[in-house]
Amino acid sequence: MFPGRTIRVTSAILVAIMLASFSSPTLANEDGKPKVKILNSSQVYYPSLIKRGAKYKKPAVLTSATVFDAIPEWKKIKKKKLKKTDAEYHLLLEKANEKFNKALKKVAQDSSYDIMAEVDAIKCTGCTPTDVTATLIANIPS
Repeated sequence: MFPGRTIRVTSAILVAIMLASFSSPTLANEDGKPKVKILNSSQVYYPSLIKRGAKYKKPAVLTSATVFDAIPEWKKIKKKKLKKTDAEYHLLLEKANEKFNKALKKVAQDSSYDIMAEVDAIKCTGCTPTDVTATLIANIPS
């Protein structure tokens, strides 16, 4: 009945919606601190011991399969098509794991990460974990 008023009310609602969308984002935590939830503890690589109730401030994620594909000993296992029943498989795997762990510890210490896990093994609220896959590959000892 009053087309002019309807437009003004609609405009006011649109302005209110736009202003609300530009307000500062709120974190899910009341205290404003990041919260890391461990979804799969077997895929947390650092720290080696997860303390119950620990608070993590600087999380990182990685794709371990990609890192292992860059480790010479793992490449040798794949190239030779070694199986778990082969003695050489276990010797090479031990070396590959050593190199992975050394690179992991170096990156964690150099960048002060307090938790490093496989992608999708942790969930962060109020933070975004850094993907350190390429950094780990660059730090694989020779």
